[in-house]
Amino acid sequence: WTLLEPALLASIYYVLFIIIANYEDQSYPMLILLGVIGWGLFARILNSTVSTLVSNSGMIKQTGFPLEIYSAADCKTNLVISSISLLTIIPFMFYLDLAPTTNLWMLPVAMFMLYLSAWGIGMMVASANVVFPDVAHAFRFITRAGFFISPVMWTYELLIERAGSDSPYIDIALLNPVVVPLTMMKHAAQGTMPDFASHHIIYAAAFPIIAYVLGSIIFSATSRGVVKRL
Repeated sequence: WTLLEPALLASIYYVLFIIIANYEDQSYPMLILLGVIGWGLFARILNSTVSTLVSNSGMIKQTGFPLEIYSAADCKTNLVISSISLLTIIPFMFYLDLAPTTNLWMLPVAMFMLYLSAWGIGMMVASANVVFPDVAHAFRFITRAGFFISPVMWTYELLIERAGSDSPYIDIALLNPVVVPLTMMKHAAQGTMPDFASHHIIYAAAFPIIAYVLGSIIFSATSRGVVKRL
């Protein structure tokens, strides 16, 4: 299913946008597929980390393992699964006659950015989810809504075209930490470089690091105290 699910999604996108809608950009289904894989990685890691203490309460009560190990195991599993899913873009690259370029370095970097951001944000609120179970429900809603406000079904270039490069909405949209990584994934497959402002690049590079460090500190300081409630 790691390969089959994205492959089926790719088939649906191809029929929907290329055959039925007669969309001119033949690469559009591949771009959507990359967006779905990247967003799926972010959403799964975020939701699993938020719920890590509650979902592993049985193991936590019976063992003395460091609490960080449970979220780390889930995060790394999801990273491996999403990385394998990327194999489904190879047929698209053959079909579109896209040869691999040196810009492919953006693919693992973008995946790591999504991985670290989601893990960090999840650790910030994992302890709160033990005390307030609605936190996990709120984040499941956030990830569903985030699918539509992130460049999964649309592209950063389309946003620039519609809003204008000088629009204040661009800066607001780029506050979303997944916009730059998802755009990098799409450009990596196409062999091109995205055109981001320097401050957007700095923000996108710093966010995963800050989120992870802050999340680790908060998790370490609060998790031991709340597990008594499990």
